[in-house]
Amino acid sequence: MLKERPANILKAVVEKYIKTGDPVGANSLTKSFALSPASIRNALASLESQGFLTHPHTSAGRIPTDLGYRYYAQTLVDLSNLNDCEMESLKGATGDQGWIELDYLLQSVSLTLSSLSKHASMVGIANPGVAPVRRISFAYVDDYVFLAILVTDDSEILKKLIRTENCHRRSDLDKFSNYFNDRFTHLSIMQIKRMLIKELQKEENHLNRLLTFSLFIVEEMKELSLGSQDGQIAVEGTANLIAQAKEKADLWAVKMIFEAMEEKNRLFSLLAECRKKEGVSLVIGSESEIEELNDYSMISHGFDGKNGLKGAVGIIGQKQMDYRHSMALVTFAAKEMSERLSKRTMGL
Repeated sequence: MLKERPANILKAVVEKYIKTGDPVGANSLTKSFALSPASIRNALASLESQGFLTHPHTSAGRIPTDLGYRYYAQTLVDLSNLNDCEMESLKGATGDQGWIELDYLLQSVSLTLSSLSKHASMVGIANPGVAPVRRISFAYVDDYVFLAILVTDDSEILKKLIRTENCHRRSDLDKFSNYFNDRFTHLSIMQIKRMLIKELQKEENHLNRLLTFSLFIVEEMKELSLGSQDGQIAVEGTANLIAQAKEKADLWAVKMIFEAMEEKNRLFSLLAECRKKEGVSLVIGSESEIEELNDYSMISHGFDGKNGLKGAVGIIGQKQMDYRHSMALVTFAAKEMSERLSKRTMGL
């Protein structure tokens, strides 16, 4: 942790750079701290040696590094209060009354976030197929073919015709379904898989036919329930990032931004990683491991809904963004998403 004076100087540098986009020199900070330019230069040099600041060239002032932005956003910024209009816009985006389809909900909230933040935004949710299992049953076709029918807690019905090398009679299938339903209801497919693997690793269970068959069924149903995508994501506001890059006459950046925002699988994975953290999550510059976003930051916040639904909202903007406002936006949007997804009038 930085001491009070260097922390305040770092905060001043970051906020001045966000406002002007110009490197910050010692002389521009003297009025704020009642310190001599020499004392401020020493403080800036110390902050640079610790990795919080850098400078474009020898004669220039300092600019924040990724570490400097992170320290500023995590430690030196308090969440701002959204105004009534912003809060009402986000509430309206979730369609707080009546039925709403999930893909429309994601797009609506993402569009509102990009409009309010003037940056790009994302709203992603894990595939509804990960909802907990209510029950499973098997319809006998012949000794080597049966239909598996899985019903989730949100009443989604998944069916798959399964062929096996081993003989399974009608009585075997009844025994398997009873065993499965007695032990694994109200858990997701992935939770069930982890439990089965753990049990099968125990020596006494290694050849347990019921466990082995259950794992086989889980593997067969997993692809069907999860589909080919990890989840759904709505991305809006790419035009905002492109406009910002054009202001700097950086046409290469325009191309890179467009390509990055089209890679929705990578963006979804990035959101999913952020979701593992409590509260507001920050990804600064190269931390995203998406080369095209090295000059950008992502601020996100997770949300939860009924039947195990999980997701996150995020804002992507240049590292010179208003962190205070963006953090407030994603925090409020995540709260509204949690409340909306906890209601029953959802088209999943």
